Amino acid sequence: MIENKIIIWGADNSHALGVIRQLGKSNLDVLFLVNGRSNGYASKSKYCKKIVFLSNVEKGFNYLLSNYKDKSNKAILLLMGDEVAEVVDKNREKLLPYFFLSGTSEQGLLSKIDDKNIMSEIAKRHGFTIPKSVEFKWNSRVDNIEYPCIVKPTALATGRLDFKSHICWSENDLIKMTKLMNHGNKYILQQYIPKEYDLFITGYRKKNGEVVLAGTYYKDRWSDDGGASHGYIVPDIPEYTNPKGIESFLREIDYYGLFSVEYGLYKGVAYFYEFNLRNDGTSHIFYQCGANLPLSWIYDCIDYENNVPIKVEGKKYAINEVLDQINIVRGKVSRKQWEKDRLEASAFYFYDPEDLVPWKVAKRTAWFNRAFRSFLLKYRPLIVYWLDKLK
Repeated sequence: MIENKIIIWGADNSHALGVIRQLGKSNLDVLFLVNGRSNGYASKSKYCKKIVFLSNVEKGFNYLLSNYKDKSNKAILLLMGDEVAEVVDKNREKLLPYFFLSGTSEQGLLSKIDDKNIMSEIAKRHGFTIPKSVEFKWNSRVDNIEYPCIVKPTALATGRLDFKSHICWSENDLIKMTKLMNHGNKYILQQYIPKEYDLFITGYRKKNGEVVLAGTYYKDRWSDDGGASHGYIVPDIPEYTNPKGIESFLREIDYYGLFSVEYGLYKGVAYFYEFNLRNDGTSHIFYQCGANLPLSWIYDCIDYENNVPIKVEGKKYAINEVLDQINIVRGKVSRKQWEKDRLEASAFYFYDPEDLVPWKVAKRTAWFNRAFRSFLLKYRPLIVYWLDKLK
């Protein structure tokens, strides 16, 4: 057993649940630092032995500085979302004496790169295929735009509230969206790609600069909240995803640690969406298919010799056994085919026969969560518009 303390920092969701399970069987000293309230997922796992709930990221950051002061035996911090990753990036120099961190070597650089306009420009230099994109604001001209298009926030200039993305099928749709946009924020207006698959590649960059890629996740079905709910994982990294570009992109920004890359695949072309420069929410899917990247990264931080598997084992199927059932109701898949898909799957979002409580919680709240997420997906621009007005 290693002596370093490990902190998983993020919301109580399937993302954190997956990492807790990935580390739970390795006899490590792990604390789950929850940003927000309990949702009954990761916090209810039998592998979650130590837990602290704090209401916001500021309190979480102060907790870390107050409770971890051993420079000779630094703790290892795993980040479970963009909000905590941003706080760590902006306070990197304060944390680095006491923690091993994912991130760029320059404080604040990660927040700049997370601006989708800047990220796309860097990606273009490294050979990625980028959908046609322009910077956009609430008062930008809407003529000469090719429809349909997607509008996404880039970096949040004021506050934390904004929608994630929205498809505009016509000029009238885009005009309506401009009325809901935060005047202090920037957006990216992007060509709509009628994707056949969402593609995810997950990996990490070692201290010596070597890039490890676990495999490729082809997502072919989506639930009502817009998240992928079925697909398959293979160990191969196809050339059209530009694996050399992944390495050179990370080298340019001098990033070390866990990451993933997202694409939309259409007619044999992988259109680059973004880098997630933190542990990805699907790392536990890759884990169930044979690759434990969070554990491998932890050992790389402290130069601990190990044989942790870092590549998925052949072609495996994955399913969100809770949220994907909505596709039966929507007529996108038959009950018979869905049952076949479930039996064929090797990787699940909640189910683990050795750790059943989080799955039972997810099943119990499934219909409410599906309805809520579907509502949020449809009306989020309007909701965040009014929430911003109330702040």
